[in-house]
Amino acid sequence: EYLKRQPDRRMVVVAGGGHLAFRSGIPKRVSRRNGLEYAVIINDADIEKGIADYAVFPPPLEGITAPRLMVVLAEDKGKVTIAGFSRESVAERAGLRTGDVILSVDGDPVKDTGDVKLALFFKKSGETITVRVVRKRFLLGSKEVDVVVKL
Repeated sequence: EYLKRQPDRRMVVVAGGGHLAFRSGIPKRVSRRNGLEYAVIINDADIEKGIADYAVFPPPLEGITAPRLMVVLAEDKGKVTIAGFSRESVAERAGLRTGDVILSVDGDPVKDTGDVKLALFFKKSGETITVRVVRKRFLLGSKEVDVVVKL
């Protein structure tokens, strides 16, 4: 509505790459609703043909970053479930699976995705963590499993 009332203006929306890649997600939805043109600009190391209209490569920043599990997490009714994995995921390589419900990380209970991020915050690359999950099994019911992940 703002852009229709102010046609000489432009709008910038800042979102994660998964919400923008291949011109899908947010840009496509908004364009369907307002009929306006848009461009997708990303600043990501994983560049593929057609992923965006423009790519920006800022210089790397110095600083300490926490290691990542390289998982896609979903929250539902107080449970954190592994919904997928990034390419070359350390968690998938260690044995975690899509559908696993995370109970704890290094013994600390997980109630939401923030608990997972906090558990990783003070870790360093190369360290290990123990992730306790509930895993559904086809005929034998659910089972609690400990998976050691090298970050």
